[in-house]
Amino acid sequence: ALAQKGLPPNAKRAWKSLLDLANNAWFSIGDTATDMKWYTKRISIATIYRSAEIYMLRDQSPDKIESMNFLERHLGDFETMSTVRRSVSQSMSDTVQVASGLLTVVRTMTNRHK
Repeated sequence: ALAQKGLPPNAKRAWKSLLDLANNAWFSIGDTATDMKWYTKRISIATIYRSAEIYMLRDQSPDKIESMNFLERHLGDFETMSTVRRSVSQSMSDTVQVASGLLTVVRTMTNRHK
């Protein structure tokens, strides 16, 4: 089935199927993103899924346990990246607020000495 998806005449249908799967996965956990995150989340999970699918082709472990470990590691990496992104985003927001506060203090001090 995976080889069939790789054939040029089936590419459009294969991509649609993969992206529908990713969309359904995010929808099922209540994702409400409507900005660029909507796209990046779906592409990310689709990439992880397809990588795991390819990994599984070579997995000789009992019950495909190595494939499950592969999938868990990559989902964990995705979760870590999301956490880091949120942290950086919050830090940037905090930096802007601090800079704005400092600017207000400087303006106030400058206006007093006029």
